[in-house]
Amino acid sequence: MNFFKLDGSNEATTVPLWSAKAKVNCPRWLDIQVAISPDGRYAYLSNVAGVAYDGKKPEDIDPNWPQGRIYRKDLKQPDRDPEPFYDLPLPDFSKTPYWMPSAWDKKTAAAGIDVDADGHVFVGDLVNHEVVEISPEGKRVSAVKVPWPDKVMVSRRTGTLYVISRKVSRGQLPPAKLSKITGRGKDAKIVAELQLEGTIGGAYTLDESGKAPVLWLAGSVDGTDRLVRVEDRGNNFVITGDRFLNADANAIAFVGYLDVDAEAELVYVTRSGDKIWRFDGRTGQGGLIPIKAVDLAIGRNGMIYTWGTGGYQGPIARYSRDLKPAPLASGEHTYGYLYGRAGRGASVCGIDVDLLGRVFATWGTNRCFVLAYDAEGKPVPFKRKAIMQTRKGPEEVPVAISGVAGYGGSLRVDYQGNLYLLQKKLPKDFHPPKEWAKDEAYRHAVGTIYKFPPEGGEVHADNSYRVKEVVGAVRAYPDCGPISQWRCAGSCACTKPRFDVDGYGRLYIPNGITFRVSVRDNNNNEIVGFGGYGNLDCQGPKSNEPSPSIPLGWPVAVGASDDFIYVGDCLNHRVVRVDKKFAAVRSVPIK
Repeated sequence: MNFFKLDGSNEATTVPLWSAKAKVNCPRWLDIQVAISPDGRYAYLSNVAGVAYDGKKPEDIDPNWPQGRIYRKDLKQPDRDPEPFYDLPLPDFSKTPYWMPSAWDKKTAAAGIDVDADGHVFVGDLVNHEVVEISPEGKRVSAVKVPWPDKVMVSRRTGTLYVISRKVSRGQLPPAKLSKITGRGKDAKIVAELQLEGTIGGAYTLDESGKAPVLWLAGSVDGTDRLVRVEDRGNNFVITGDRFLNADANAIAFVGYLDVDAEAELVYVTRSGDKIWRFDGRTGQGGLIPIKAVDLAIGRNGMIYTWGTGGYQGPIARYSRDLKPAPLASGEHTYGYLYGRAGRGASVCGIDVDLLGRVFATWGTNRCFVLAYDAEGKPVPFKRKAIMQTRKGPEEVPVAISGVAGYGGSLRVDYQGNLYLLQKKLPKDFHPPKEWAKDEAYRHAVGTIYKFPPEGGEVHADNSYRVKEVVGAVRAYPDCGPISQWRCAGSCACTKPRFDVDGYGRLYIPNGITFRVSVRDNNNNEIVGFGGYGNLDCQGPKSNEPSPSIPLGWPVAVGASDDFIYVGDCLNHRVVRVDKKFAAVRSVPIK
């Protein structure tokens, strides 16, 4: 737990929740919920449990770390581990089956938590569908029936309960409902309700500094981040504002993947889930386009090839530069079938298109392969084969590169048809930069780009998807990352970095850990490197924060044209354009 001062300074006090000897069993995908007692002495913790990645029955939960347990930590004795405070009583599963927590939902029976002015703890019980009141002594005081009580807030002035209800539904986030409840137990009444949109209510706080209580609710609607201000006006809620974030309708909500139409100097940025933005690289003008995809690749004449039509699985879709469907000879503009991981940010492993209009994509989640479709939408007949799981069952397909580990991905094809593939492995003879040699994140989350000839190759990985051997690669380019799975629960894999290869075989390689982009020739000699850590206030030499000159908060994607390099900065929700400056420029007439 980190405690910050309210004066805007960076001073913080850090308190470990559990010591190493406690051997706490709580996967990282569970977001532990915290509430502080009014005197500041105790921290109450919920949503802590030893749950399976995909639980089906109570036996899938560690009995030493059961779901529905609330813990209390004495902040005056920060070296002491939290102690069990209260266990929610759960039904007999054999008689009354209920949902089981899993990585899909990131929740346990004990969901949201808060403390009132008297030190009474209120917990949302997602199994019994009630908000439970617990005394400071750990005794049940009352319960209020509420469907799916995900988040709980309690007024320290009046004791009013505010509950955000959201049904648990296998990783999907249906819109929530906000309820105001007065009274306790049998006397409790819902006096006001408000239907919320999208994922609004995922983050929340109660502000009672003014005359009317104000609830601030955060989330997203149709992929756009929102902060919503809701006033409690007695028997009803009134939204008084919801445009506090991203006032610019064309602002990038999240930088996922990126590609460049170098012929027209157009930059495409995906939210790595559905939305795509397109900007003029010279002017910066642009915004959302009416095409949805998790990832995309730009071919000759600005032809757009998308991974699916809005999700992590689906067909390849082809569009012209003017954003109209571009049918093949068959009359359809969609063909083939691509599959990746849902993950955070829909972590698919990369797509590209060559000069012949052949689309290459890394298909799969943990164990993957690179397949290709020709310009007519038919599989390219490579000699290697792999099994593709389809809705109709397993199907043998030709692949360019087999055995690919899903932790890496990111794929590019050069003008000669060579394939470049990122994998989470560093060569044994590679030495990290001196300042990062002992950095744990660098050692575990940086990978290597391997160049394969047009006929492809193989990757051999162990059962943990760690690369043991790469067969057929003709060159390696280390220092690209970060690649997830490091310190992640189960097989979690989030968005992946995207490098680029231009028409001259030069590579543009991002590293979000070192805040740097490396430009290298095809023999892995660095031509130039640039970038340094900078937050949103850093906007170049003429901004209020002029250092570094090229600020990068988390460079995850790079694309290049003849004149510019475009860096997708995930942390700062923007694309940084870097202008190429050549030692000599000469124009030669073509006769």
